[in-house]
Amino acid sequence: MKIKRIIVLIIVILVCLSIFSGCNITISDGQNNQEKETETDVKIEEMDGIYNWNENEEENWDYNGDIIPEEFIYPEINPVVQEYNGFNIAEILIMSYEGENAGIEKINASILDGILQTYLQFIENQDEYSWIEIKSYPFTSDDYVQIVMTYAEYPIYGTDGEIWSYNFDVKRGVSVELGEVMDNLGFTEAMLTQKIQELYARDIREEDEFVTEAAAKGFLITGDSLYPVTKLLLKVSIQHPGADIWESFFSYIPQTDELLRLQSDLFDSNEPDKMDPPLWYERRMAYGGIELDD
Repeated sequence: MKIKRIIVLIIVILVCLSIFSGCNITISDGQNNQEKETETDVKIEEMDGIYNWNENEEENWDYNGDIIPEEFIYPEINPVVQEYNGFNIAEILIMSYEGENAGIEKINASILDGILQTYLQFIENQDEYSWIEIKSYPFTSDDYVQIVMTYAEYPIYGTDGEIWSYNFDVKRGVSVELGEVMDNLGFTEAMLTQKIQELYARDIREEDEFVTEAAAKGFLITGDSLYPVTKLLLKVSIQHPGADIWESFFSYIPQTDELLRLQSDLFDSNEPDKMDPPLWYERRMAYGGIELDD
């Protein structure tokens, strides 16, 4: 009898353990489901806008997966070189920031290792028949700090020169690359060329000239965070009848489907930031008259 009681007791204990184990599994599944629901809620909130700030989270993320800084980063734009010597125009700007930021450092490294070195080499080898123009256009808003630059070495033929931009997103705290902008706009190089060919033929073409190629070299984001407007800065190759191909500067705004041929100074003098001492887009008003002192 004792043996039977012992066997029954063992069976009861095993059954209880089995029940408790099942309860634990059920509780664990419930917790996992709650966690999954929370993760889903967060994802839905993130899709609600470009920026999603959650006070309960240690780090907040934007739609590209970048961390949104607790305090927005506003670098200042300052000149590294600003010289007007003879026909030479040299305006090379960088972004200054007291803290550390990889995006700003990347932009400045590109400037210092690129156009600055080009300028120094030109000055070292300049002869009496050549001159250089490096013009800069700074733009500062609540959302972006941006610099547009053009470069041309004279005498020149067949091109307006080179154009590019440096763009920093204040709220994301990162540099914005041209490839990212093109992807967001849904453009490949081939698609962009086709679009510019159509717009040029419709709105601008004179006689039998036509566009052979269009390439985005930079961009400028204006407007505000709710209604940003992206202006692509292009080099467009145009075949004129009986003449060589010429590469010209254009701007294209996809939101309005507007193509515009840019003049030598690109923007109206009221559009970029004002700097002290003034840059060429302000000085040009005095060109041919009284030159402004440096």
